[in-house]
Amino acid sequence: MDTLDREFRAWESLIQRKALRPKRQPDGLLEIRLVGSAAELLSADELQERWAQLYVKEEFKRLGFSKVDGPFSRGPDYRVFQRRRWVFAEVETQWINYFRHGHHVNPAFDAVEYLILLSAEAPAPQERRGLPPQIVHIDREHFLTRFEAASAPQAKGHRDTIRIALVAGAMQQHWTTICSDANREMVTCPDCDSCAYFGAGMFGEAAPFFQELAARFIVAHALTDTVEADLTKIKSALLQKFVEQNPPD
Repeated sequence: MDTLDREFRAWESLIQRKALRPKRQPDGLLEIRLVGSAAELLSADELQERWAQLYVKEEFKRLGFSKVDGPFSRGPDYRVFQRRRWVFAEVETQWINYFRHGHHVNPAFDAVEYLILLSAEAPAPQERRGLPPQIVHIDREHFLTRFEAASAPQAKGHRDTIRIALVAGAMQQHWTTICSDANREMVTCPDCDSCAYFGAGMFGEAAPFFQELAARFIVAHALTDTVEADLTKIKSALLQKFVEQNPPD
C-alpha cells in the first residue's frame, strides 16, 4: 500500500466516523471543518433555526395545533390554528433569541401568542417579560429522529464534496509530475489554476477540471452498493492512469 492509498484510507475512516462540513474559501481552497453529530448539535443548541421551522411545518399536530400557515419571510414565522382561531407563532432554537432578534420591540410581533422552542431550557419567571404568553417545547427526541432523516441528503452531499476534493487534489498533484510544460518559463507549478499552459491558458481552469475529472473517476471506480463513494476502493495506480488518459485539452 503506497502513501496515497494510506491517506485515502485514513480520510475515509474519518469521513465515516465524524461529521465533516466543507466550506469553499474565497481563494478557492476547500476548508473541511469537524462538526458535532446531530445529537451533539441538538444537545448544545447549535442547530439552525430552519430545522425547527421545518419540524413545525410537518409536525404541527404534535404541538397541539390543527392547522399551520407559513413560514413567512417577514414578521412571525407562522400562523397556527388552535381553539377555533388563527394566531401567530414564532419559532426559535432558544428563548433568548426572541430578544436577540429584536422581536420584543418590533410591533409586527405584538400579536404573537406562541413561542415554539427547540431548546429544553425555559425562561425563569422574571425573564418572561416581553415573550409571547404561551411557550411550547418541541419533543427533542422525536425531533432528532426527524432531523437525522431530513438532513441525511445534505450530509451525504458534504461527504461527496470532500471525497471529490481529495481525489481532485491527488489528480492535480500527479499531473504536476507528468506535465510536459513543467519546465517552461511561465509555469506556476504546482498552481495549475494560474498556469499559462494549462488547458486554454485561462485563469482558474484547473480546479473545476480536476473536480469534474475526480467525479467521473469516483463514479467509475469508487461507488459502493449504496451508491456512496468509498475512498478505500481507489488504487493510486488506477487514479494516475486515469489522469494520464484524460489530460486537459
